[in-house]
Amino acid sequence: MRMPRLTLVTAAVLLITGASSALAQCTITGPATICPGATIELCGPTLDNQLPIWQGPDGMIYMTECIDVDAAGLYTLMYLDQVSNTWSAPCSLTVAPATTPPAVTGPTSTCAGSTAQWCGPTGNFEYAWSGPNGFLANTACVSVGTAGNYQLKVRPLPDGCWTDSTMRALTVNNCSDPKTSCPRPAWWWERQVSRRMGMGADMVAQVASCVNDHDSFFNWNSPSDGFRRTLEAFHWTLKMRAARQVAAVWANVCAGGANVMDHGTAVSLDPAATLSLPGTSGTVGDWLAAADAQLIALDSQGERSPAVKTAYRRIIQVAWNINHGIGIGSTCLNPVSAMSSLTSTGAASSASLDTADPEPLLSEMMDDTAGPLALGDLSPNPFTTTTRLAFAIATTSAADVSISVYDLNGRKVRELVSGTFAPGQYETSWDGRATDGTTVKSGIYFVLGRIGGQQVQSRVTFVR
Repeated sequence: MRMPRLTLVTAAVLLITGASSALAQCTITGPATICPGATIELCGPTLDNQLPIWQGPDGMIYMTECIDVDAAGLYTLMYLDQVSNTWSAPCSLTVAPATTPPAVTGPTSTCAGSTAQWCGPTGNFEYAWSGPNGFLANTACVSVGTAGNYQLKVRPLPDGCWTDSTMRALTVNNCSDPKTSCPRPAWWWERQVSRRMGMGADMVAQVASCVNDHDSFFNWNSPSDGFRRTLEAFHWTLKMRAARQVAAVWANVCAGGANVMDHGTAVSLDPAATLSLPGTSGTVGDWLAAADAQLIALDSQGERSPAVKTAYRRIIQVAWNINHGIGIGSTCLNPVSAMSSLTSTGAASSASLDTADPEPLLSEMMDDTAGPLALGDLSPNPFTTTTRLAFAIATTSAADVSISVYDLNGRKVRELVSGTFAPGQYETSWDGRATDGTTVKSGIYFVLGRIGGQQVQSRVTFVR
């Protein structure tokens, strides 16, 4: 039977009035575990003229030889010799829960219309599951498919006590196929809005107005004319190329509402598509909002600043990939050909001279053209197998162009380009071989380009 409790203040008075310990340490008897909601009895030894003083985990004091307890925790017992006014050494017993909440295994999410299998601990247990919509089960494993919180408690057989409940939440997701995007590159859009061919004026106006309404950077008085001029600017500065690529991303987003078609395929771009390009996060819509703000911020800065150029190149790179269906999830484009253009640095490669893509990424990211011929950076550099080189021709008509590789002694190693080219952007490559097909030695090589009387130069390192 539980005796009346003393307060902590009363207990403290009792404890400090005693002298040093004169009795042997006591021993507590009773179970060391307790079931939830149960009561157990703890007892100390029977000692003549000794007053037992218990302290429980709730901080209260009990004064009887045996006590009934209903909570787990530390119980401490001391005896006061009422003749000599001395205390025994303390003894204690930690009462633990008889069983801990059970572990539950299995996925915490599933798709709508499917189920997830959850299992409790393996062993000789009785199981009690509960969950949303009156869910009940008594098996070790259950199949769950309704979102919400589930609980499991178990009881060791034959006569163990029930554990506390383990709570686990199930999330049900909409796992239907994501919306497929069918974007088109900026050069495709330029052809559609040109005065020579492409979409009708009404459809151009609808797409142009949509782009102008959604992006604050494009503040066109005449959306159709502004849209066309922006898309035709790809031979000019990095700033204009960045704006052109972003305008094309917006055009792909707006195309769905305008019912733009390309040879029977609807052109579209889902703004909710998640980006999976290096250095990006969020959705296409998130990136467009950030690009709009960045274009506005960069507009007042000097275009020749290296930091500004880097920022424009980053915008061009991400937008170019989006417009080519790369890193935006499910598309109507060939995933093999799209993903094969990704390099180890995350930039997509661009079309070579013998492909139909007139808008290589390396050319788009070249520095502003200062003359009739400009060479971009070779990528990769250094290289071991193949390096790519973008070049741009800014003449008023077709011109004869030659680009060759030379060694440090000025000897021509390999001619890469020779012919007549119209104004535009192109790309070529070098595989580290000489004209006779042999692999050159490791080292530094110069790439020289000529158009008319002008010569431009770059250099690359080859490693065998």
